[in-house]
Amino acid sequence: MLQQGWRVEYSAASDSFTACPEGFREFYNQRRRWMPSTFLNSWDLLSDYKRVVRNNDDISIFYIFYQILLMVGTIIGPGMIILMLSGAFSMAFSLTDEMGMLVSLFPVVLFVAVCYTCKSDTQLRVAEFLTVGYALIMVAMFVAMAIQIKLNSSSPTALGIAFFMGIFPIAGILHPQEIGCFPMIVSYFLTIPSMYLLLVIYSVFNLNNVSWGTRYAY
Repeated sequence: MLQQGWRVEYSAASDSFTACPEGFREFYNQRRRWMPSTFLNSWDLLSDYKRVVRNNDDISIFYIFYQILLMVGTIIGPGMIILMLSGAFSMAFSLTDEMGMLVSLFPVVLFVAVCYTCKSDTQLRVAEFLTVGYALIMVAMFVAMAIQIKLNSSSPTALGIAFFMGIFPIAGILHPQEIGCFPMIVSYFLTIPSMYLLLVIYSVFNLNNVSWGTRYAY
């Protein structure tokens, strides 16, 4: 649609009804389908971006650049999460950088091996277990960061965290009709490793899995 000059708009006031996933496994399978399709749609849009910009007055070169950043973020996201977890282990549990990296890589290698050798149900059970474990690690990381910010509020780490956290209140102010979703930021932060690391691995190893596609297609 965008390539042919159509415009897609977001409406916060619209009413829509759908059947949403009710559990972890259903949600993971939904996101497993959405992630590759979103990536391929973006790739299709960017593959002929000059024609898209020429045909669609609502798409600028800045929007194309934004889409490129999203694709790059998806590709390098798992590596960034591993580095973040390595730092979290080092900061929260007083480990060396080398030990923190080894500890952060162990569950990743384990999950890759499970996805390569086991069926989807086993993969989801392991992903569910690791998600809970990563959530506990994120809690420890936030406590350690809070202590560090209190000790030195002008450090680069404190300023970076303040800048990152400030994005979400600003988004809530700009979209007042959805301000009720703001408390879900807690769940978002706790599940960052699961959504940006485990889910990517699970999606890659299940590209040929077309099941679960009727009840939760949208």
